[in-house]
Amino acid sequence: MSSLERIAIVTRGEAAMRIINAVREYNAEHGTDLRTIALFTDPDRRAMFVRRADEAHHIGPATVPTDDGARRVAYDDPDLVAAALEATGADGAWFGWGLDADLVDRCESSGVRVIGPPGDVVRRVGDPAELARIAEVAGVRSTTRPDSDAEHRAHLIQVQVVGDTEGTVWSLGVRESSVQLGQARVLTEAPHRRSRPTRTRSSERRRYGSPRSPRTSGSARSSSSLIRPPVGSRSSASWPVCRPSIPSRS
Repeated sequence: MSSLERIAIVTRGEAAMRIINAVREYNAEHGTDLRTIALFTDPDRRAMFVRRADEAHHIGPATVPTDDGARRVAYDDPDLVAAALEATGADGAWFGWGLDADLVDRCESSGVRVIGPPGDVVRRVGDPAELARIAEVAGVRSTTRPDSDAEHRAHLIQVQVVGDTEGTVWSLGVRESSVQLGQARVLTEAPHRRSRPTRTRSSERRRYGSPRSPRTSGSARSSSSLIRPPVGSRSSASWPVCRPSIPSRS
């Protein structure tokens, strides 16, 4: 991060506040002068992240029309974002989580460094078949299609992982996000109360290989899994079943 000077925040809410706080802490610790630039739409004009960032840049309505007549969230529009990055002179960009691979590619091709995994990694972990292959190579027992009975009894367990471009990976513990509305998490509980300590450590060790293969760039990635008990047993040790979960940005 030290090579950056101006970081554009291309997201909103909690994800935006996290990078603002992180940059402030980094500046205080290292004596640097990194600046954050909040890109904001009409509804977010008075949002906290807009007020707390060093600078703010208005990008228009919350949604923009697409070529097929639909509408797209402004923060996800490649042309709009590219124009805003150029106008603000940003040399870095933070998209939060749930990255769009094409948007990442667009930034990288224009010389803007994305704080997060490269576009190729985003595509690989967003492809269920490819993610299952990565997990298999890493020695993680997985399946891309749990049976309906297992799906009904399963819990969505996630191992939070942070990795860098040097191949270093840290596990930040286990959380449960089983309470969902569609694909959106409604409630997240950490640490995961249903996992025994031995199983938690085991699942974390299994997870080290998955993020390490596609190298990331200072990004927190969430390795999601379905933990299901064997048929006829609730108390027996559970096995992780890998299923991709690409959360949308709030």
